Amino acid sequence: MVHTLVIYAPEKSRSAQAAQRIGTLLKKRKYSVVIKEAASTSMPDLAAADIILFGSSVGTSQPVRTFLHPDYGELARSLKGVNLAGRVVGLFAEEDGVFAALEKALGDTGVALGNENYLTLAEAAGPDPAALNRWLGPMIKQLEILRER
Repeated sequence: MVHTLVIYAPEKSRSAQAAQRIGTLLKKRKYSVVIKEAASTSMPDLAAADIILFGSSVGTSQPVRTFLHPDYGELARSLKGVNLAGRVVGLFAEEDGVFAALEKALGDTGVALGNENYLTLAEAAGPDPAALNRWLGPMIKQLEILRER
């Protein structure tokens, strides 16, 4: 069984809607799926997952724009020094700055992120399930390769 964790922030946002759509699609593939808001995600949640998908909207725009949503604060701090090698990670986010902030939070974890591991929030929350399938397909293949090793 493939265990998948879908993390999103903030609670009521397009990233939350996208997380639900992603979770529904993964459940149709008979995967075990846990969907959690970033502020309530802990290290045991990550340790139990084969595939971890991080999603976020822009953090704040006033008074200073930040790209990492504050709900990711504790999780980002917890990721320092944690090894997630052997897991597949994907990102779904609003814009390039958010992707960069999530990448920075994952910097010490040993995960490999290729172009196929990124999905814009517009695609993730949009009406076309094919966009989600095109994004998930390569990550599922990555997991198969990791499991063969």
